[in-house]
Amino acid sequence: MADKSNDQWKAWINVMPGSAHTLHVVGTVDVGNEHDGLTIEFDSEEKSNPPILVLKIASVEIFIPRQPGDTKVTLHYQKAATVGQYAGVAVIYPDGSQREIGFIGIAN
Repeated sequence: MADKSNDQWKAWINVMPGSAHTLHVVGTVDVGNEHDGLTIEFDSEEKSNPPILVLKIASVEIFIPRQPGDTKVTLHYQKAATVGQYAGVAVIYPDGSQREIGFIGIAN
């Protein structure tokens, strides 16, 4: 995986009237080549009040490479959640390093 310092992450809760409140976590990760893929999935909740949602990134095999030079993968995780349910989000990379997303925005 390429340098993680340029990875961009954001988290927000959609509170649009008429729809279920949903937490969204979106990140763009540079995998360093056109052949590797990634997925993001639930890992755990840290024991705090409110808890921190912990997600993990896993490598996946892709069968059709992206365009030459396209080394970035966008990941999107969502789940039902309410405002204040989580203090933040932590993302664990395949190498064990972690990125904290401390602020969860609100979209309405």
